[in-house]
Amino acid sequence: MKKRISSLVLALVSIFLAAAVVQAADEDCCLNPNANADDLYCFQNSEESCCPDPQRYPHYYGGSGPTTQGQCIQDFYKAGSSCSAYPECTVGCCCASKQTLFGMKKGQCELRLYTFYEDITDEEQCSEQCSNPPPGEGDACDNFRIVIGEASPIKGQKAINLKWSASCEPGSYEVSRCVLSSTGPLCQILEVVQQNEYLDNSTELLWDKSYQYQVKASHGGVTATAARNATLGNLECWNVQTEDNFCLYPAHYFPFYDHVALEANRRH
Repeated sequence: MKKRISSLVLALVSIFLAAAVVQAADEDCCLNPNANADDLYCFQNSEESCCPDPQRYPHYYGGSGPTTQGQCIQDFYKAGSSCSAYPECTVGCCCASKQTLFGMKKGQCELRLYTFYEDITDEEQCSEQCSNPPPGEGDACDNFRIVIGEASPIKGQKAINLKWSASCEPGSYEVSRCVLSSTGPLCQILEVVQQNEYLDNSTELLWDKSYQYQVKASHGGVTATAARNATLGNLECWNVQTEDNFCLYPAHYFPFYDHVALEANRRH
């Protein structure tokens, strides 16, 4: 009987400890703004999700966020803290060109260059505010800006995806890809687009090479340019979609023989 009671006590203690670990994980807040592309900014999640390996997730670093994994863990990952304790995670009224985005968090709203009203907690009042901004407010075009929120390689593909926001919508955006050099970025215009995203899958892209992407636009006589760096990754990940570890063997490279020879010539 005593043995059964002891086993029951041990089981209850184990359950309690497991629940405590889960609760502790739930109280870890991610303040890495670059995690916004994966909807993890201002959400409770693990250190690994907030500050992942920069080799595999380079888009989590740079811009207004951390530049290294160590800086991310130290300054942007808040272990043991609820996101509700941080102003950027406050939920309120977000207005985008007279469009109502009620319930969005302050940091997410401002990352998109929209206007945030912290003191408005009623959806109907938010809609009224966004539809009729007071004089001097809500006209983001007076301070026209562009922010590139994502410049990241697409898993298994030889391509880099760009997404950006603007404080108001111009007629078009000029997208350029730059090669970094000791004298500064050497840029070429890729395309002029009307949407807020662009897929660069050019055959000119080289594996294991870093690029800088620039997005430029004008509105009301004001010209804005945003820049963000991105690295394509390496050849071994081409056509690999799994998150699991995988083995390399000589036959793995056979389909890429012509491509490797062509890329080697272009590098020289």
